[in-house]
Amino acid sequence: MGCKSYRCFLDTETTGLNTRKDQIIEICLVLEEFDPARPFIRGNIVRTFTRKVKPTIKVSEKAAAINGYTPEAWKYAPYFYEIADEIAEILSLATEIVGHNISYDRAIVEEAMIRCSGHEDFSFYHTIDTATLAYEHWVFTGHISSRSLTAVTKHLGIEHSKAHSAESDVFACREVFYRAMEKTLGISITHQEETKKTMTTMYLVTSVFQRKLHVGNCRVFMDFETAVNYCYTLARKLFPENIFTGKEILRFVQYMRIYEFEPGEPLKLIKKERIEALFSSILTPVSS
Repeated sequence: MGCKSYRCFLDTETTGLNTRKDQIIEICLVLEEFDPARPFIRGNIVRTFTRKVKPTIKVSEKAAAINGYTPEAWKYAPYFYEIADEIAEILSLATEIVGHNISYDRAIVEEAMIRCSGHEDFSFYHTIDTATLAYEHWVFTGHISSRSLTAVTKHLGIEHSKAHSAESDVFACREVFYRAMEKTLGISITHQEETKKTMTTMYLVTSVFQRKLHVGNCRVFMDFETAVNYCYTLARKLFPENIFTGKEILRFVQYMRIYEFEPGEPLKLIKKERIEALFSSILTPVSS
């Protein structure tokens, strides 16, 4: 259908575990282009960005023992402010950020951005945590006892020989993500034609606010209610002072487009009346 989206796989190695006080000493971002009509089909990698980063504070002995930091190995590494613009550029393309314990990586990258006066607002990025996916699919079901990336990759037979190296962790995380998607859908996503036959109806949301929100061109949802809830959440973030009832809902929906489709089939624009009806039935109006 011609519409492409991007997801970014992210991992950092740091001086410690405090996201406000500690610093990044290595970072890797892998930007992947994917077709939102088939969001679980493995996308094409369009950019890999890996850098050692020179810290301005002491690296804890525990952290150094884990990630292999030595002053000599990092002697010619750039400071974070020197690469911040490149990182922001990559992230600005992504509709999704994926990582193992992604809340930590997201928080420490955001703090680093703030420190170098290049604040990047991550509030509208959709994050996917492969540690959570691993817990749901393999820990909770009793296959493994830990959701650590090392434990998960070992269980799944994924190559991960350089654990706690940012780039190695990112590619391992990417593989875990797609294995989890296979489990979620109950199908093999390695064969695109089979997937097209198996997937059910999906819903594509596009927005005229895309540049302001840094959410890319579109987002795909597996059910209509989730798609509408996403629109509502977006509206509340954009216009927190508004009362979303009646005409206010319909006015906002004019700026959103929700399409119903099946993989390989033409898009069908959902009528505003259907969206407004679902708003009224499943969401509690916000009072002033």
